[in-house]
Amino acid sequence: MWIDSYQYQADERKSFDVADGDHRVRIAKVESQQSKTGNRMIVITLAVEHSNNVPYLHYLSEGEYFNSMTSRVFDAFMIQRGNFNLLSWVGKEALAHFDHKEESFTGKDGQTKTVNKARLVYFHNAHPEQQGQQNVPQGYTQKQTPPQVEQLQQTMGGNFPIF
Repeated sequence: MWIDSYQYQADERKSFDVADGDHRVRIAKVESQQSKTGNRMIVITLAVEHSNNVPYLHYLSEGEYFNSMTSRVFDAFMIQRGNFNLLSWVGKEALAHFDHKEESFTGKDGQTKTVNKARLVYFHNAHPEQQGQQNVPQGYTQKQTPPQVEQLQQTMGGNFPIF
């Protein structure tokens, strides 16, 4: 009988975690989705340096704060303002500040549970003097990769989780 072969398996789902402070983040994936309430949203999957290798999901939801939150993403990741070609966002890097906050929720068993959850508080503006400009050094086209960027990619490549 199939239930005779049952063996307990612990729930190994992990939540995102990282130490409080500033960490480099890389956009691993970007999708346009619909929220549970029916609002349109952009879901940004971030690989976070020195995290527990679980991706962090950052949401840009339709509504009152969409313009300001999206503007912060454009500026921090040096994405041309108004560029909603989401595939072009993948691979962009920025600096983000994380901290922990206690959150309570009611589990499926009806019990109230409290967790100390890591959350993204804000993005740093990479280069405030260049906000909204494309991050292409003088003398290079958008398709060329400047040597200093290649060196950064090689240096940082080993510190980010791969998704």
